[in-house]
Amino acid sequence: MKRVYRAIGVLVLMMTTAQAQVTETKLTPSDSQVGDLFGISIALDGDYLLVGAPGVDDGVGAAYIFRRTDTGWVEEARLTASDRSTEEDFNDFGWAVALEGDYAVIGAARTRFPSLNAIPDEKGAAYVFARTQNGWVEQEKLTPVNPTPGEFFGRSLSISGSRVIIGADELKAGESKGAAYIFELRDNDWVLTSRLTASDAFEQAGLGYSVWLSGDVALVGAPGCCVGRNGATYVFEHVNGAWQEQAKLEASDGVEAGWFGGAIAGSNDLVIIGSEGWAGNRGKAYIFQQTQNGWEQQGDMKPGFFDHDALDQFGTAVALSGDFALVGASHFPKDEPGAAFLFKRTDTGWEEQLKLTASDEVNGNTFGWSVAFNGKYAIIGAPGYSTSPNKTGAVYIYDVGTVVSVQEQPTAIPKTFRLEQNYPNPFNPTTVIRYRLPTNSQVELTIFNRLGQHIKTLVKGKQGAGSHEIVWDGTDARGRNAASGVYVYRLRAGELVATKKMILMR
Repeated sequence: MKRVYRAIGVLVLMMTTAQAQVTETKLTPSDSQVGDLFGISIALDGDYLLVGAPGVDDGVGAAYIFRRTDTGWVEEARLTASDRSTEEDFNDFGWAVALEGDYAVIGAARTRFPSLNAIPDEKGAAYVFARTQNGWVEQEKLTPVNPTPGEFFGRSLSISGSRVIIGADELKAGESKGAAYIFELRDNDWVLTSRLTASDAFEQAGLGYSVWLSGDVALVGAPGCCVGRNGATYVFEHVNGAWQEQAKLEASDGVEAGWFGGAIAGSNDLVIIGSEGWAGNRGKAYIFQQTQNGWEQQGDMKPGFFDHDALDQFGTAVALSGDFALVGASHFPKDEPGAAFLFKRTDTGWEEQLKLTASDEVNGNTFGWSVAFNGKYAIIGAPGYSTSPNKTGAVYIYDVGTVVSVQEQPTAIPKTFRLEQNYPNPFNPTTVIRYRLPTNSQVELTIFNRLGQHIKTLVKGKQGAGSHEIVWDGTDARGRNAASGVYVYRLRAGELVATKKMILMR
């Protein structure tokens, strides 16, 4: 039975250089209760929105799927773990969420507590749900090989194609240096293939507090890392069949307890990293770019003077889409409303475009605790995670498409050659393949089956430098439907070659 949802749509005036108007929609679940923490985590993919609510049923937790329709956002499903319990091993289902294509991943591990003395012995877990003809169905429960009390596996999540990365920042385990785990989808089973750790592992570094995954690149945040606990973020790449540490990113002006690496997001060859503890918890966010010389800091951002006070925690959450960045400032634990800010990349740096606040803002709403952005919709979670126990949580959706489309400039020419993971993956019947060319090139994009037999050539000819995308409709060179299975797509641009796998499921 389709559940009822509550949504409030209003027209609000936001302060920008052009005084732009954007619409606000507020979502709460139909069974909303005090203490649900609805909105503490969000993930957006196409027309689907996944929202975590780890406080449901006194900490057992739940997650909600919303779908955008012609008439608004409709609550489509309420997800709970099959082994749901108030036991500390696997509670707080919904503390982290990830969504891509037909898969939703929900983490059950909470790592924010009133004091160090209040940390439970939580092992943690992550649950994979698949979208089927019968709705969203729990497919698998993911854990490390030997779950350890205090490991907090599932604290952070990211999904890309047939891979999932899961952070475990190990607050009380015997080895408290943290880790991230890579699972891959193989024959309908999610298989643990790698455990990522830092080469200079640091006790209480919090490695795994945040993660981000895109194709063969994974970033893992360690906000408690290093001298002065300024924080760091580690870059891993899948090279020759193995994940290898490639770089350690640190802020150029990092400060003690800056919490750099507490939040990570990316788009193309750019990543944004939050540092909510910077300068007395005012907070800051940094942009890094993958270049031919490695990963380089390209800029930073913070709000204007009057919106940047102590404990604002700008950088609590971050999102990136093209030349635009969305950054949350939860104001936790201050008893005042939070905010979120939209920035745009220009020739001189990143400039603030919008400040977003809830039209019904209340103190302690922690608006900005979570954010998502796809270039049209800016989505902000306000879970009400504060000292006040009487908040239920909400998610706010802002249609900023007009602002972005009016002001957006052509994306800069990419500096590196890159083949992206197809999306969605697995897919049926179509999928999108994206790639980037740093120079004008003779390009050939070809599909092969797992035996190496040619299926179809999608692109053959000269293309200009820039970002490109092509849709494969799942047919072969003769226009016949290809069978279900694993396929390889190969991109050749001059002397550069890259390949990736994808799964067609009919």
